[in-house]
Amino acid sequence: MWIHPSRPPLYPDYLDEKDSKFQVWQTLSWLQDSSTAMVRIVFAGAFERHPRLKLIIHHHGALVPLFAQRMQYGWDYFEQNTGFKQPTDISRPYIAHFKKFYCDTATQSREPKLLEMTTAFFGSDRVLFGSDAPMDASGGRSFTADAIASVEGMDIPVSDKAKIFRDNALRLLKLG
Repeated sequence: MWIHPSRPPLYPDYLDEKDSKFQVWQTLSWLQDSSTAMVRIVFAGAFERHPRLKLIIHHHGALVPLFAQRMQYGWDYFEQNTGFKQPTDISRPYIAHFKKFYCDTATQSREPKLLEMTTAFFGSDRVLFGSDAPMDASGGRSFTADAIASVEGMDIPVSDKAKIFRDNALRLLKLG
């Protein structure tokens, strides 16, 4: 199952506004909304109840690879200093459960370093090439070229790039 954010510009960033300003709805909120969905799915125990569940999150795993250590530290700190445990039955460390997601490489720009962080977090077997139905002014050619250049520019083994470009999707979708 693919998970993709879809927050419209009419959804305000602040309560006293009528709509999102400065394209925050797309540039940042899609990443926040995807990350929030991941948190809810993980803490609800979805992977424990459905161990064969395959979820693909768009946009290189949203904010999770970038803030994984901060997230785990925050949960640890909260539990240690308040005495309240997260309302979940999942095992610790909580961040390990996020590695059960798959993600794509769509970034809307050339981001090889960001994809290296993504691959380091999820593992090269869980990153899939993704153009994410690109909606650029060139009918998708620019976004697709950027996604290709991002993967090609990653400092990872060629065998891992082959997994990302082709092999992971074939395996996951049982096409090869």
